[in-house]
Amino acid sequence: MITLQRCGNGVVLAFTDAEWDVGDVFEEEVALVRDAVPSRRAEFLTVRHCARQALHAIGHGRRAILPGSDRAPMWPDDVHGSLTHCHGMRAAAVVSADHARSVGLDAEPWEPIPGDILDLVASPEEQDRLGARFLSGVGGRLIFSAKEAAFKAMHTLGTTAMEPHELFVDLDAASIAVDLSSNGSFVVTHVDTGLRVCGVWDQRSDTLMTFVRVPAEPLPSRIAG
Repeated sequence: MITLQRCGNGVVLAFTDAEWDVGDVFEEEVALVRDAVPSRRAEFLTVRHCARQALHAIGHGRRAILPGSDRAPMWPDDVHGSLTHCHGMRAAAVVSADHARSVGLDAEPWEPIPGDILDLVASPEEQDRLGARFLSGVGGRLIFSAKEAAFKAMHTLGTTAMEPHELFVDLDAASIAVDLSSNGSFVVTHVDTGLRVCGVWDQRSDTLMTFVRVPAEPLPSRIAG
């Protein structure tokens, strides 16, 4: 079953914890994963079913959600959207271009990331600022997910080929408590260009979800102060 959530500022989120909930499918989509393993077919088709439900909620008809030349989903001209999936979660977020310049959505398992991956995700400055105790828990996963959501939003704005250390995550005070609360906010800054995006995160059962929305009016390029 697909759940629809209106998140304010024109954003609609559609999600399901079902591994397989394809509803309506398009042959063009099926053809892209015909030779894939069943789990890949399930996540690919289910997340697109979520996307169609979200698009319907903002007034758009049924359509195939196909990847472009850069493998990013192609949306209607007047819509920005983002897809994500992990074990136990498939989700899509959409918004009219009147309300936002781009969006980015990511879902991750609510569990620590391996220590050898942490050094690839968090820069030395981030690790010094946030502390090893925080990052060794699910905090490291939060940093990773925030950057993934920011990657997607910035890609729509024309910033491509980013590596994790090109982004700096600034978490709010609540997010860096020893015991993470159920939700919080963050800002991600592209180190070289100063482009920054704001996002929110939420724990949904065993899943961490992060979401970035770039408003129609551009943010200042750098954080004041």
